[in-house]
Amino acid sequence: MIGPGSIAAVTTALLAVLQSYTGLSDFGVKAGAIVLIIVITAYNLGGVKLASMVQNISMVAKLIPIALIMLVALFVGRVSPDLSLGSAAVYAVDNNTSIFRMVAFGVVAALWAYEGWTNLNTVAEEIKEPKKKLPLALIIGIGSVTFIYVLFNFAVMRVLPHEEIVSPIDSGDLYLGTAVAKKVFGTAGAFVVSLGMGRILYAML
Repeated sequence: MIGPGSIAAVTTALLAVLQSYTGLSDFGVKAGAIVLIIVITAYNLGGVKLASMVQNISMVAKLIPIALIMLVALFVGRVSPDLSLGSAAVYAVDNNTSIFRMVAFGVVAALWAYEGWTNLNTVAEEIKEPKKKLPLALIIGIGSVTFIYVLFNFAVMRVLPHEEIVSPIDSGDLYLGTAVAKKVFGTAGAFVVSLGMGRILYAML
């Protein structure tokens, strides 16, 4: 199994996001994560074609809510984000938080966000003309993810002011997509987006 720790993390993260809507207990979150891992394992055992089909479907299901949030947020958002590194808002953190800790957290978060590209190399033997197609897939994949991530985060800042971004993060909720969806589409829309954008979809690789 590739990245068992990552799979466990993303399955638990998805159930944790849904916990606020369904009222699941902590035990329910863990049990649900185990069930999801079993389901993922089962269809991967069904062969490459089945696994790739599910992966393609999950990718579309993930990109649709992301695209909706980006388009609506960019045009509807009224917040003018301050992108300067010297912004006082950026450094408005606890006095006990050093700049090194902030940088370390940023590096870990960035590496986690873009880490999935390493999984592509593990299927090289199943690709026709890997010498030609693998580098192309890596370039297109990383480039696309970078573009989508940056644009999505900018869309988040167009909808949520700094205070509304910092508040959930301080409370341990790093899933800002739900907060944006709730503000733009309402509670029902936020629930649908949570289902579509759950990080479990990444584990389906």
